[in-house]
Amino acid sequence: MIRRSDLLWAFFVLAGLGALMNHQAASGRPADPPGRWPSGLERGSNFTLLLFAHPHCPCTRATLRQLERRLQPLKAQLKTFVVFVKPPDTEQDFHLDELWELSQSMSGVTTLCDDDGRWARAFGCYTSGQALLYGPDGGLRFAGGLTASRGHEGDSIGLEAVETLGRAATVTEVYGCPLSTQGDTFCRP
Repeated sequence: MIRRSDLLWAFFVLAGLGALMNHQAASGRPADPPGRWPSGLERGSNFTLLLFAHPHCPCTRATLRQLERRLQPLKAQLKTFVVFVKPPDTEQDFHLDELWELSQSMSGVTTLCDDDGRWARAFGCYTSGQALLYGPDGGLRFAGGLTASRGHEGDSIGLEAVETLGRAATVTEVYGCPLSTQGDTFCRP
């Protein structure tokens, strides 16, 4: 005989799993990047990849690992910037955490702090993990995320697009936390 308390417990477990799966699959606000490279940041003479990140977004760890493992063979053809957004009115060292250190340890990657999100605004980025690939002509080749869901490492359409230097998909969803969030407990993968 099934007790009412067992049914209630099962309901809450299933509801919690459903909420977690919904969060895992929920993409962030898509970027509205310029079609041509804007001035103010030096781009590479070949391909340039920008990855915008919130320093306290646990989902972005998977994106950085994707970048580290899968895109290293492209470093001769690809100038890569990881841009950590430091929201206004945060401590001076807000961006200095383990994700910053991971980014700085990667060969061929330039790590930058975007005080007040000026570069994020110039490139129309709103979500941590947003990648933008620009070609040698300064034209946008790809905009999206490098993971298939929040905190997921492995194959993704976005990663394939960057690995093929924009010959695959040109736009994908991005999974991460809002770049403008000041707290550090806003997202759990």
